[in-house]
Amino acid sequence: MPALDLSPLTIVKIVRKAIELFPVPVLDDADGVYEWLLKVMDLVKTVASLTETTTDDKLVDALNELAGNKQVVVAIVKLIQRIVATMGTDEHVDDQSIFGFAAEQAAVSGIDPLIIQLIIQVAVAIFKLLTA
Repeated sequence: MPALDLSPLTIVKIVRKAIELFPVPVLDDADGVYEWLLKVMDLVKTVASLTETTTDDKLVDALNELAGNKQVVVAIVKLIQRIVATMGTDEHVDDQSIFGFAAEQAAVSGIDPLIIQLIIQVAVAIFKLLTA
């Protein structure tokens, strides 16, 4: 297995991009989350480019396509805000509402609604882990 290009310049480049990820925006700031996501994707693309495989590059390109759609990302963040706000209360956002939302966003963006639904579920699961 070939080694990664981890020259001192490459390491500095990665560290600089990682530092730009702080501070992490609050979930209430959908535009801030969008801008932060673009920085995350830039870092991920840089790291993926270090490998000789092209599979990770293709995956990153697909994720960048989604992350680059501000309208969809902001809408997803706003739905996640609603879901998070109802955690631990008698209210909740049901799966049918989430799928309906994903279908609406898919119609606007051309992105598979199951991908949008999966992103929402993963984001909520991560939030639960971080706040447990």
